[in-house]
Amino acid sequence: MLEMQFDGNLVLSAYHFADPGYWTTQTFAANVRLVFHKSASLYLVNGTEDEIYSITKNLSSLVEDYYHRVTVEDGGNFQQYIYHKRNGSGWKRVWRVNDDPCFVNSVCGIYAMCTSPDNETVSCSCLPGYLQVDPRDVSKGCYQENMVNYCADPSMRNFSTMVIGDADFPPDITNGDLGEVRNVDVEGCKKAVMDDYYTLAASWVNSTCIKKRIPLLNARKAFRNVLKRWKSSNAKTIGINFREFTLQELREATNGFSKILGRGASGRVYCEMVVGHEPEALSDFKRFERMALVGLWCINPDPILRPSMRKVTQMLEGAVEVGIPPQVYDYVSNYRKY
Repeated sequence: MLEMQFDGNLVLSAYHFADPGYWTTQTFAANVRLVFHKSASLYLVNGTEDEIYSITKNLSSLVEDYYHRVTVEDGGNFQQYIYHKRNGSGWKRVWRVNDDPCFVNSVCGIYAMCTSPDNETVSCSCLPGYLQVDPRDVSKGCYQENMVNYCADPSMRNFSTMVIGDADFPPDITNGDLGEVRNVDVEGCKKAVMDDYYTLAASWVNSTCIKKRIPLLNARKAFRNVLKRWKSSNAKTIGINFREFTLQELREATNGFSKILGRGASGRVYCEMVVGHEPEALSDFKRFERMALVGLWCINPDPILRPSMRKVTQMLEGAVEVGIPPQVYDYVSNYRKY
């Protein structure tokens, strides 16, 4: 998205308001305008029509002989094309913002690596341990196949690190990187990643280990080493394998969706009545109830009452009892006994 901000800065970004931009003009002035001149040059002018920033200039393709167009491509690159008026056989690019298409933010989505061997096409692949959300649309990124309990057992027995050569995560301009550890070698950077529950990856460059925030964004082939925390075969995961219910079954079980336990960003949570006392049905319901209650704790309006990720993991595994959130106690107190 190409946007002229209120402060006069022209920004090319992936998301409105949520992305600081992967190309900016840094022209902070009043009443700035983008001009596509009849000479085919692009530039910015201020409120007094003075040119303050030149984007493209010295193009040899004159407007008398060529059609010109400027566009933001699907891949997020801002480019200018020409087409010969008399014997043109196709549009030819004469300028673009980024020579490397992988420098477009989020071009491959989260937890993915961007590679461009020819600086024209983009190839997206998931980071180790992740799968593509939609193979038909690589920009949707990747997801972790299993929920990994990083906090319960962070020992070297269950986790290890791997080095991805010639790769990098760019700096997080918006929130800042998670932290830096200076004057360390690769092994020292590995230890820094393993010792931090909140770190899944880091860049190691010039003897500095730069720990990255999650979700991991904009990984690309470069000339630095990226360290990725990797789950070994005996690492502990949380398996979820619930039965799928039809809408009619859910309507009957919830008495027509009559009792609401709580609300979250994704919708409402309803109270279910268990019909029958079959062990399998009761076991499934117990697991479902635990998941629902954990979700309600996580969306509690009072941030102080929300559990940490470590405690959430313990709740899901059954190591910690899941109580009734204060806001929904009156709804479910009569339905805990089966």
